[in-house]
Amino acid sequence: MNTVLTLLAALVVGGLSSPLSFESFPKIDAHFHLNTSDRAFMELAEKYNFRLMTLVTGSSSQEKIEQQLAWASSQQRAFPQTVAYATTISMEHWGGADWQEQTLARLRQDFARGATAVKVWKDIGMTFREPDGRFIFIDDPKFDPIFDVIAAEGKTVVGHLGEPRNCWLPLESMTVPGDRSYFAEHPQYHMYLHPDYPSYERQIAARDHMLARHPTLRFVGAHLGSLEWDVDELAKRLDAFPNLAVDMAARICHFQIQDREKVRRFIIRYQNRLLYATDLSVEDDSRDFSAILETWKSDWRYFTTDEEMISPAVPRPFKGLALPTPVLEKIYSRNAIHWLGGWKEGSGKSEPAGQTVTGADDSFLFAVVGDTRPGGFLAEIGQTVVDNTRPVIVDKIAACDPAFVVSTGDIVKQGDKYMDWREFEKMNQVFKDKNILYYPVPGNHEYKGKTAEALARYFEVFPALNNQLWYTLTHAKCGLIMLDSNFSKLSKEQLARQSQWLKETLSKYQNDGGISWVMVFFHHPPYTNSRYHKPNKRVQESFVPLLETCSKVKFVFSGHVHTYERFRINGINYVVTGGGGSPLVPLRSAERSRYKDAYDMTGTKPRGTHFCLVTVGKDYIALKTLNLDPAQLTWSVGDIYREDYSTE
Repeated sequence: MNTVLTLLAALVVGGLSSPLSFESFPKIDAHFHLNTSDRAFMELAEKYNFRLMTLVTGSSSQEKIEQQLAWASSQQRAFPQTVAYATTISMEHWGGADWQEQTLARLRQDFARGATAVKVWKDIGMTFREPDGRFIFIDDPKFDPIFDVIAAEGKTVVGHLGEPRNCWLPLESMTVPGDRSYFAEHPQYHMYLHPDYPSYERQIAARDHMLARHPTLRFVGAHLGSLEWDVDELAKRLDAFPNLAVDMAARICHFQIQDREKVRRFIIRYQNRLLYATDLSVEDDSRDFSAILETWKSDWRYFTTDEEMISPAVPRPFKGLALPTPVLEKIYSRNAIHWLGGWKEGSGKSEPAGQTVTGADDSFLFAVVGDTRPGGFLAEIGQTVVDNTRPVIVDKIAACDPAFVVSTGDIVKQGDKYMDWREFEKMNQVFKDKNILYYPVPGNHEYKGKTAEALARYFEVFPALNNQLWYTLTHAKCGLIMLDSNFSKLSKEQLARQSQWLKETLSKYQNDGGISWVMVFFHHPPYTNSRYHKPNKRVQESFVPLLETCSKVKFVFSGHVHTYERFRINGINYVVTGGGGSPLVPLRSAERSRYKDAYDMTGTKPRGTHFCLVTVGKDYIALKTLNLDPAQLTWSVGDIYREDYSTE
């Protein structure tokens, strides 16, 4: 799977500056049903600059699933830049001994054919039962291996679980006319009349329990996650589950009956987690698409203007939200690309964080920089403040035109401070302008302040990470592993998960003939001769033994210590690169050093403000540091090191 992470997205809360064109604005309907191979509707969608995610739905019959997959794959082949699709799982033979094996085999086949997500439907929790009559819920342990593989494949689950809360209320208490009329006409689906069926609360609890058990699984809750009735309740789930986003399919009317300002604040705050969608469909015999076009246009008017509107789906007039353009860009297309993937855009395919960087060939150059946060008053401990160098370093990195940049952490001074992140985005805008990808790992300063708020801001700036604190990707024949070394900030469950994930990822790369070398990145160094920082024992105990099990691990980069060091220990090069502009720290003298520094033991070579350039060739990896004189703002070459692997 090809991956382009478009990071450094701005968190903008301003107003609209000019009218937007419905026809030309890039849009994705992230929840659609193309139940036909006919091309007529897709030609209309392309005319209005709409792309679609078509969802295969219903788990009762593999035959029906195959028919929907045939329609979806046919449309995707015909419109590869416009159509993406999600497969689903069959509940046939649920009780069989090989159900899990068969399900995984089908999913892998569907992924190979082009599916980028997996839909799970409300029949799980509301229809299917065990032989003893118990309902089967989405948190059933039998689903765990399925979700584990989906997460490992870098795919997303789209979940329509439960129904709107109105389904469990009497008709006179329902909040929107559409629900009232539907359930009046279909009493068999009105759960208020069927108390022997699971409650609304039980449906939501099962979904939440599953999310808690699978924190690395990207999950898009269909229909506002069945929490359409109150944006405050939905916000609680988005705060609790960083791996959760929601689509708006068939639930925008529930925004329109709530307080306008509260809804607007909610959308702006969670602008990276909301996907525009409708749940509309085109059938084999469809010829009139006017109702679909009218829905699209009405929703556009609601989100882009502050005009007073009326709708048969809403019992009273309401005003449009007039959302800022950057927010509209996210909810109408960018979030769908980040969370669901599958669309070709421009010269490359843009999908959620995961596996392979597009455009990779056998040779490439990338940059590594650490600790670019601003400094403070640190003279009392003898640190040298070089705050003026930070933008100079960023501009120099961009001028080197690397394929991507990896940060070893501490990119802001305090993670929960809004203005710190805005300053970071402004300084690093050049990377976005030049389409240079940026891969961070969290440093201790990203956690500083109120942890929940700090992480929320971190993931707002890096939405393509999909709330993952550790992740991996490949570029050409290199595997790159990003870890979170903030052990004191991670729960016991998170620590265990990261360790198991690292073990499995290293094993995967070790056995992958397409991967020649592995490089690892995290913030806290296991080895350093710093006078102010001790080697991180938790890293030595938790990461290093696992890294040494994989012979392909050649370089490990960390930051935290604001200088440059390089050690070779048990065949692995450990590079400390924390000279990105934060206050510099001194090292121990050669006589008092803890470890032999392979770069310099004489104390005469430059170490201060710097960044690393790494060249990966056909059979070698070369490392070079560029050092900045803070006073003269001139550059020189520091360390030069190369390892040749032609004989391996």
